[in-house]
Amino acid sequence: MSRYVLKRLLLMIPTMLFVVILVFTINYFSEGDPVSDILGPEATQAQIDAKREELGLNDPYHEQLFRYIKGIVTEFDFGMSYKTGKNVIDEVLDRFPTTLLLTLCSMGIAVVVGITLGVISAVKQYSVFDYIATFLSLVGVSIPSFWLGLMLMLGFAVNLGITEIAEAAQAGLTEFRISQFRNITKLEGLLQEIEASGEKFASALVEIKEIENANNDA
Repeated sequence: MSRYVLKRLLLMIPTMLFVVILVFTINYFSEGDPVSDILGPEATQAQIDAKREELGLNDPYHEQLFRYIKGIVTEFDFGMSYKTGKNVIDEVLDRFPTTLLLTLCSMGIAVVVGITLGVISAVKQYSVFDYIATFLSLVGVSIPSFWLGLMLMLGFAVNLGITEIAEAAQAGLTEFRISQFRNITKLEGLLQEIEASGEKFASALVEIKEIENANNDA
């Protein structure tokens, strides 16, 4: 038994390394600039370039990856959050109590409901209750848990405010709305430029049409 546990623990090392490299690579090659999110839409190009140099984002991919893995292994440093500017470990620890509470509550509900429905279904096999319990079980297994969890939090915590996580959910929603507002601001600026270009194009078409009508009349 101890050898099995030790083997599983050792297998966690390459698995975690693979996950770290995968997530880092996806973030590195994904679209968007984290410096723009940090400084906001009002930042100048000089400020953006200085911040990128400060964060080491101008270094090649392999140098950034090596520096990140080295920080994790030697100092248990997962870097700083681009949104809050805090250490990632501090951010995780701040949210850990809420995550632990949700995990324990969900496991408790799953065990109580699952065992109860399983016993009743076994006693009343092939009954209407058995079919309903089987159907609900299949639906529960088929729905992605991350999506269902988000929908339940959105319904009970954000909209109804009847759970203990309502305050935390509202705070997270406020941060999300601020981020969306920044994106909308950028989008509005782009739409205004497109609208101005469209107006110029329409004016040019009107002038061309007037010239054609004048030529036809002549």
